[in-house]
Amino acid sequence: MNNLLKTIFTATLIVLQIGCSELSKDDGSDNEDVFEKIESLTLSQPEKALAMLDSVERIGEMHLYNINLLRCLIYHNGYSDYHKALRYGLAAYNMPDAPRNAEARLRLIELITDEYLNNGDYTSSVRFCTEGLKLAQDSLVKDIEANLHVTLGLNLLEISNEEDAFSHLRSAIDILASQSQKAGNSDNTDDYIYAIGMTVNSLIETGRYDEAANLMDEYMMAVNRMGELPDTIDGLADCRRSSGYAVMAYLYSKKGEPDKANKYYNLYCATDYSSAPEGEQIRIPYLLASHRYEEALDYVHREKRLWHESADTLSHAYIDEHLKHEREAYEGLGDFQSANRVAHIIETISDSLRIRERSAEALELAEIYKTNEQAVQLEHQAYSIKIRNIAIVFSLILVALAVAFILRVLRQKRVITQKNSSMAATIDELMGFKDKLLETQAENIKLRDLLEERGASSINNSDAGAGTDVDESESVRNGQSENESVLSTGLSDRDRDLWERMNHDIIGRKLYLEPELSKNWLIKNYRIPVNKFASLFKGFAGCSFSQYIQNCRLDHAVRMMRQHPNWSLDNIARESQMSKTTFYSRFQTKYGMSPSEFKDKHNSGDGQ
Repeated sequence: MNNLLKTIFTATLIVLQIGCSELSKDDGSDNEDVFEKIESLTLSQPEKALAMLDSVERIGEMHLYNINLLRCLIYHNGYSDYHKALRYGLAAYNMPDAPRNAEARLRLIELITDEYLNNGDYTSSVRFCTEGLKLAQDSLVKDIEANLHVTLGLNLLEISNEEDAFSHLRSAIDILASQSQKAGNSDNTDDYIYAIGMTVNSLIETGRYDEAANLMDEYMMAVNRMGELPDTIDGLADCRRSSGYAVMAYLYSKKGEPDKANKYYNLYCATDYSSAPEGEQIRIPYLLASHRYEEALDYVHREKRLWHESADTLSHAYIDEHLKHEREAYEGLGDFQSANRVAHIIETISDSLRIRERSAEALELAEIYKTNEQAVQLEHQAYSIKIRNIAIVFSLILVALAVAFILRVLRQKRVITQKNSSMAATIDELMGFKDKLLETQAENIKLRDLLEERGASSINNSDAGAGTDVDESESVRNGQSENESVLSTGLSDRDRDLWERMNHDIIGRKLYLEPELSKNWLIKNYRIPVNKFASLFKGFAGCSFSQYIQNCRLDHAVRMMRQHPNWSLDNIARESQMSKTTFYSRFQTKYGMSPSEFKDKHNSGDGQ
């Protein structure tokens, strides 16, 4: 639902761009036309915007503050790289000669709070929100005050402070409602619509459906009012109305009111925006929520073609806005093979993104150095030769350190790879041994049962013999009972027999996957004395009952990875009655490698 609302409320980007235009003017930019040209490309052509900015920076045509500000916008709008966007936003914020008028500073603070929120640093985002709200209230900049209330509310929701969060979101709506009435222009009204939309989204995510439905009435009234304003861009009101209908269709599906949901879906389909490529995709959450999986899958595949034509498929956005919907649709249709295939693609892209992010972080030091060096050169032209020589020496040191670091990483990676290969082979051998042990236990149990049957038959036959024979047989049985061997643990051979039967049943019948398996169930079904239950597991398994069940489930997960190499680790964990976090933690603790590493080694043949 988050992705749906992000699509619906692209007005935030408009707000950011308007704000940054004002920043450039307040700063007295030495080339406002160039600034505005690059700014206009941040969303649609970020690569071109970066290339132009690099050229401007090389010839010194723009103040470093505006350079940092534009880079922040490029990485936010064009690449959704909120880590880099935050770094450049903070660089502009901390510059000694940054513009000090209240509105310009507030626009920058607004950007920084959003970057911190997107990076998951809620504490820092709240800190900047608090600073910005005080400045906005003192300066009477109401639109930014409202936007900061929205950001602060979203931060509080992330840390599960719902009541305070919705209080701030409601404050934003009240401020923007008043601003919209006073100003009477489409920009203020669209900000008002945005605040309502984010609040509705948050209410739906927290299950407060009735409140969300009531607030959507206010949303639709605001959209209708915007449609009557003379400065409204053609198609904008239809877009917002279409998005509102899509949200209400999804909302009533979640509420379990299919008739109302279908009514609003039909209203959505009647809008012009619903047939536009970017408008088609916002119906997908409703189709999934109403179990119309085949239709959802059709639109997902249309969206997929658009992604491949115009966007980066190696991105978190592609995973969240397309692949997760595709997997949910396949699961709804019962096509688990396709669902697992999509899950595997998600895992592969996620791994690639982690690699790319680590590579980007490795280059970040060089970028920071480059930026700082250029700032020094602009301010201290007289010392350019000396600075260049220092830079060369420092660069050589960095290269030497980088080479040493890379060599060390490669060496460590080779050691880890060898260790993982060896451990994968050891795990395979261990599982083979356990399987063989289980077979041996089964044979022992059968043999004991056969001996007991024959012993019982012999006793029955001896009843017809002489009295002395009976006495001798009774004497032998008494002797066996009295001389029954006792293990070093204090447990007897009879206890071992009981343990092997129980262990064979638990593993052979996969009872460890059954929710009803418990201590009381085992005591009842295997007639185990209560005072011996703990000592049985301690003596023969070497652990407690709960640890024994955990070990059985972990062994089951290993078998599943070996038998089903194409299954995702999420499915393996679910099949083994473990959460993904628990599965990863226990596997890492027991074997010293992650499940994904074992899976890769086993599938490649290194562990066999």
